[in-house]
Amino acid sequence: MIDFLVVTVVFLLISFQPGQSAAASGIRLPPATNVEDAIDAPMVSVAANLILLDGTAVGNTRAIDEARRITPLDELSQALVAKRTVWKQLHPDRPFPGAVVLQLDQDVSSVVVKSLFQTAARAGYPAISFMVQRAP
Repeated sequence: MIDFLVVTVVFLLISFQPGQSAAASGIRLPPATNVEDAIDAPMVSVAANLILLDGTAVGNTRAIDEARRITPLDELSQALVAKRTVWKQLHPDRPFPGAVVLQLDQDVSSVVVKSLFQTAARAGYPAISFMVQRAP
């Protein structure tokens, strides 16, 4: 039984390719010159009006775009708070880093970006980074 689990874990590690989700979902990341390597943090993505947290749907941008005003995203907030709670249970002796990465298409409206930013900050994630494409 243990051999089976080891083989499964090794297969999953070999088949994992970071950064593939942006290309697979059709997200065109904006170019940037002053960039840092990716950090280990929850990733909020917007793909075709769908808001995803680490690949799980947690909302839709359609209502925000139609209202044209900053709107709190309750599902995203609840999911981020749950992730923060789990992190604190797993690391009781370390301070919570409060980092989240936004993976957004370059054409996402500013009101959606502001809504995501505000929701993440209110959920306890003040260190917000944006995923970008490294410019040549």
